[in-house]
Amino acid sequence: MYQVILYLHVAGALGFFLFHGATASANFGLKREGGATQAELLIRTRELGSAGAFVSMMVMLISGIVLGFMGRWWGDVWIWVSIALILIIGAIMGGSGRNYFDRVSYAVDPDKYKAPKDKKDDPEPPTEEDLAVELAKGRPVMLTVTGIAALALFLWLMMFKPF
Repeated sequence: MYQVILYLHVAGALGFFLFHGATASANFGLKREGGATQAELLIRTRELGSAGAFVSMMVMLISGIVLGFMGRWWGDVWIWVSIALILIIGAIMGGSGRNYFDRVSYAVDPDKYKAPKDKKDDPEPPTEEDLAVELAKGRPVMLTVTGIAALALFLWLMMFKPF
């Protein structure tokens, strides 16, 4: 049974990174795009990738919790560091990436996407210039480097269980 749960954990992780790759690609693409039509296609790619990443993450987390019990690792520090890392990286990447996509989405189509907090009372719909400003604010390299560093740290913790 352990092998089945481990398989689900690894498959969930691979799916998470596959779908996350789609959102990263969309993030890099938005940084290069200047038009609403292309940006909207990239936003849809990001939305679909995020949905797949969420399902994969749930498989990975649930199977990881089960593995923690099966391996009797809940008394080890490394598993708690892994959980803290998930929360910290999730907050950093989720907050930064989601805020960017929300702002770009609203600038692309204010009728379809909700307004960011600072734009809720703005009576004027966003212009092409507003879209260009929002697109320029993307930080795909920072998010990608953070994700790769987190992956390396997770692998180190799971494979070597250092403490």
